Amino acid sequence: MAVDTPEVSNEDDEVLNEIEESNAEDAEDEGNKDRHSIEVKEYDSMSLEGLAIELEKLVQSQKVQAIKSHVDGINAEFKTNIKL
Repeated sequence: MAVDTPEVSNEDDEVLNEIEESNAEDAEDEGNKDRHSIEVKEYDSMSLEGLAIELEKLVQSQKVQAIKSHVDGINAEFKTNIKL
C-alpha cells in the first residue's frame, strides 16, 4: 500500500528559500537591532482590547523575531486579565 505524500511545488520551494535568505541576511546585519528596537509599553495597564490592538500592530509592522518578547508580555497580560 503506497502512502500519498503531498508534493511541494517549485513555487513553494522558492517562497521558503526567499524567507530563509531574508532571515539569514537579517541575522547577519549589524544594524538589525537598531532597526528592530520596539518601544516597550506597559501592557499591564492595557485593557484586553488595547492588548489585542497592540498585538495586531506589532504583527503587521514588525518581523516575528523582533516581537517575541512583546508577544510574550501581551500573552501574559491576556492570561492575567482572563483569570479575573
